[in-house]
Amino acid sequence: MKICFLFPGQGTQKPGMLRELGRLSQEEEHVFEVGTKVSGIDLKELCLHASDKTLKEALNTQLAVTAMNIAYYSRLKTQGLTPALTAGHSLGQLSALYAAGVIDLENLFLLTKKEGN
Repeated sequence: MKICFLFPGQGTQKPGMLRELGRLSQEEEHVFEVGTKVSGIDLKELCLHASDKTLKEALNTQLAVTAMNIAYYSRLKTQGLTPALTAGHSLGQLSALYAAGVIDLENLFLLTKKEGN
């Protein structure tokens, strides 16, 4: 069976969205650490505690959605799911490029930050 991972874009953010993942693995923590380092914004804090208004700001939205996309991707990967194909809607295209191995994590967040500005 072949699997496609489709990554959502802007508009999927919501306050407290990181809570849905529960306890983060080391790989998932790494996603937030790299994203925070590259962006200069505490992405765990943003995805855990930011208000709806704060999350609707373009840069915050884009960084939060990308971090969540890749955290979920990391979780699925550790569960043995590997996509044969990746795709993304709007901003989600950047996450799809990462999942396909086209760009690394640091460049994913650099591009996301540039997109959000």
